[in-house]
Amino acid sequence: MTTTDTSTHTFAEINDHLIVPESNIDWVRSLQQAGLDQFKHHTPLNRQDEAWKYFPVSELNKRSFDLFNPSVENVQTTIATILNGVPIAPTLLQAHSLQALSNIEHHSHYKPYLKTAVKTSPLSALNTAQFQDVLVVHARQHHSEPIIINNIIQSTRALMAHPRILIVVEPHVQASIQLNTIQENGSDSLSNTVVDIHLHENADLTFTHTSRNGSGTHFMALNATIDKSARLKSHSFLYNHPLTRHDYSIKFTGPDANCDLFGLGLLCEKNRFFQHLDIHHQVPGCNSSQTFKNILTDHSLTEFTGLVNVHEKCHETDSAQLNQNLLLSDNARVLSRPQLRIDADDVLCAHGSTIGQLDPEGLYYIQSRGIGKAEAEGILTAAFVNDVVESILDESMQSYVSDSVTDYIDRYLQSSNE
Repeated sequence: MTTTDTSTHTFAEINDHLIVPESNIDWVRSLQQAGLDQFKHHTPLNRQDEAWKYFPVSELNKRSFDLFNPSVENVQTTIATILNGVPIAPTLLQAHSLQALSNIEHHSHYKPYLKTAVKTSPLSALNTAQFQDVLVVHARQHHSEPIIINNIIQSTRALMAHPRILIVVEPHVQASIQLNTIQENGSDSLSNTVVDIHLHENADLTFTHTSRNGSGTHFMALNATIDKSARLKSHSFLYNHPLTRHDYSIKFTGPDANCDLFGLGLLCEKNRFFQHLDIHHQVPGCNSSQTFKNILTDHSLTEFTGLVNVHEKCHETDSAQLNQNLLLSDNARVLSRPQLRIDADDVLCAHGSTIGQLDPEGLYYIQSRGIGKAEAEGILTAAFVNDVVESILDESMQSYVSDSVTDYIDRYLQSSNE
């Protein structure tokens, strides 16, 4: 499925070359045209926009990408896969309602769910304008094991891919989904992923996203609507990726709902990691928490901007936002802006941020017990992220993240002692 011509263009030039992909579904073409119009309205990106104030926009605008995505044919897999933006759902998973939108007979059922991302951000609008297809995960019954989705960018060229995932969880259903972003071959591609989540009444979803030792640029937007008494628990884990931006848009649409967001970034070299949260308490009696932690070495940089909006008459809201950052290098940099906007009474809201280095007193205390300095630094660094790691209930995923933290600490200690 071809989206544009095969020549390369800089990101700043793509407005003049993007066209809506071919689709056999009329409402999809209309939706994608709306996304394209919205993207053009908000571009070119510039740092005068508060949402892009600290992002290296000029660097992105100068980079060139091949806007033509190669076709994906005859790919066999036993795991749900998105390859260069094209979803591949194995037959054995179709019993669990995991299919590409183009293969679903009653596809119009999903139209309202996909419309919400058009106006959340320019990148979500761009994804809507250019996605090749949508991987639909429709949980109608409990899933005993996590559904694993591999989002792979595999090309020697600098592609611009737009993976799109739609997750719908029916009332009183529990589901767990793990999304792994994998950028192979060391290419300078751009992956612009959008995940739409819609939880119906009393639905329960655990969503985990991982990205480790990637290449190129990765954007990911998570847009969620949470209905009455529904629960969303999300974990994001990033380890050693050159340039990454995560955008969260969470909207409570029914009372007594709950959303817990956790994030962990392990940054090194010249990694740059940008996190933006926009939480909307639109109905009373909902709870939300955001716990995002980063460890930085070398010349890495991270920005956290979190805004919790408590709308008028949304009483009995409980929200807590925390961003903590551990600097293991004098050359690393942190920008942290947790924010609250409250237009209701009878709420319990808090926000906070910490930026610091390892506690000298803590190091001294551990060393006084006969433990060497390097090991003491490792113990304190691991303890810094321990609450986020232990909040992961899936044992295999918790082990994966824990092992990654250990590997990261070992690399840091080895380099610092050279």
